[in-house]
Amino acid sequence: LTNASELQAMEDELDAHYVLGEDIDATETEDWHGGDGFDPVGDDGDNPFEGTFDGDGQIIENLTIDRADQKFVGLFGRTEGSGVVLENVRLDEMDIHGESRVGGLVGRISDGSVENVSVSGAVVGEETPVGGLAGRPMHANLDNQLVATGTVEAKTESDREGVGGLVGRSSGDTEISVAYTQSEVTGPDAGGIMGSSSGADSTFREMYSASEADGAIVGIIESDGDDFGDSVYWDEDIETDPFSNADANGYDDNWVPRSTEEMNGS
Repeated sequence: LTNASELQAMEDELDAHYVLGEDIDATETEDWHGGDGFDPVGDDGDNPFEGTFDGDGQIIENLTIDRADQKFVGLFGRTEGSGVVLENVRLDEMDIHGESRVGGLVGRISDGSVENVSVSGAVVGEETPVGGLAGRPMHANLDNQLVATGTVEAKTESDREGVGGLVGRSSGDTEISVAYTQSEVTGPDAGGIMGSSSGADSTFREMYSASEADGAIVGIIESDGDDFGDSVYWDEDIETDPFSNADANGYDDNWVPRSTEEMNGS
């Protein structure tokens, strides 16, 4: 894939294996489809994305999606299947707007994995869940050099599903590790890394937040079995509280507050 039109054409073969051949400037998507912008690959009907996407270290910049009445919004709207892999790409200066299940990379990913992805820009949802990288991962594995910066906003609440710098709501035995956010997150149950942790037991490791949110790490903790393990840090000079609400006992006293100077390694 070497241009924005070829990115859009992924919707024509949803189980294929794609690789970026060069950086892509997607500025033109602002004017596509009557101003709605890029059409997310994989929808909320019977057509999820089931293939793989390897950015090969390339950059997609200035991607625009403006679909306030559409659920499952991101570069990929919805993916299904354990064989789905989204990896090795940077999304810079993105401008993403959807109804709910909104993320810069993917609106909802079920059973697949995300690795080595960086996103920056603005992500807005009319309702939760909304995440800078992924709106709602389910039974998914998000691992290895995940970075999210910019602004993330959910305007209203939908069943306490949350808004997060990286993930809106993790669901059903999701694993998240090696993640860093530096975002401004606003909306109900706003968290620097995730808005809402899973109602089913999930695992979270090596997370670092320098974000502004109601909770520096998570907005609301939902499961007693949520396991926040080793190396969970937040910048207490930016946000004093690691979470804003706890419906369960997943909070771990081993979470470590750090000053800005310490977070920067000084």
